[in-house]
Amino acid sequence: KDILYVWPYLDTAAIEIIQPQSLANKDSLHEISILIGDLLDIGIRMQLLQDKAYLIAIGPEAKSFLQTASENWQSRKTQLSQKIQKMLAPSPQANRRQTTRI
Repeated sequence: KDILYVWPYLDTAAIEIIQPQSLANKDSLHEISILIGDLLDIGIRMQLLQDKAYLIAIGPEAKSFLQTASENWQSRKTQLSQKIQKMLAPSPQANRRQTTRI
């Protein structure tokens, strides 16, 4: 998000050095910032399920719902993590460019 905040002030040369190159455009940066935010939100939800006082306060009838929600959140967390890792992985072309420079 920091890069998005200063994007209007970056020149082309500064944008070209952003790595991985797949994030060197405003739309990609915006997308990954949303994905990371969603991932952090899920982490907070799952932490609430570890809080015994919270679980007692909501009552035993919610246990089934929370179990299903927890499973769904874990699945979504895995999906988000994989998508973020894929976006952050350097492209094979970038690896070739770096090797060529050496």
